[in-house]
Amino acid sequence: MNTILPLSAALLLAVIPSAAASPINEWRGNPIRLDISESAPEVTWSISTSDAALEALAAQAVAQWEDVDSAYITFRQVPVAEGGDIRFEILDSLSNSYAGGQALVSWDAEGVIQTPCSIELLAAALDDGDSDYRRMLLTHEFGHCLGLAHSVVNGAVMSYRQPGPDLTFDDRYALTLAYPSTDASLPLGCASLSARTGPDAPPRAPRGTGATEVGFWLFFVWFGHRLSRVRARPHSLARTA
Repeated sequence: MNTILPLSAALLLAVIPSAAASPINEWRGNPIRLDISESAPEVTWSISTSDAALEALAAQAVAQWEDVDSAYITFRQVPVAEGGDIRFEILDSLSNSYAGGQALVSWDAEGVIQTPCSIELLAAALDDGDSDYRRMLLTHEFGHCLGLAHSVVNGAVMSYRQPGPDLTFDDRYALTLAYPSTDASLPLGCASLSARTGPDAPPRAPRGTGATEVGFWLFFVWFGHRLSRVRARPHSLARTA
């Protein structure tokens, strides 16, 4: 039984795409993203700090996201007085006492992120962290304001377990899914993000009916249950006089 159930779960994850984690957040089937387009790609940002070194790190963090050639999004820093679509704030405490930073992201019924999107950074965490930690924190929370979810890839900026300070392939892929540029090549391994329609579109491969798929999985569950009932018979040592 202990072997059958994990195997069943692994097969389900392998064949059902929706069971896999998405690199971008979704709401009711819509990707959560900023209200921008390739013709109007600019997002403004600001940071409320007198620390020139921290402001420079914030600019580096934002530049990492802008340097993804396969995504059309661009950024422009504005003075704090002008606000900005995404705003960094340094606070002495956060509502999440375990976090070094948090992004307050809200969206409408269509999944469009409402601006301004605030990023709250814990002053103590910034003071204790080195340059790489600071850049990671800034880049990670900024990614949430772009609509990106946590990554399961260790070392990725958006990783929720072991994030790194620099964007990885996984981070660039996620941003590309949300804001795909038509003027640049997609990251290696990506499929086309636009569907072909019309008389010249290639024929779609036939898919099994819902009843067929349900019947298959019912049989699979029944078969796994039957196997789990097979138990090894107990062995005993022969007694000698």
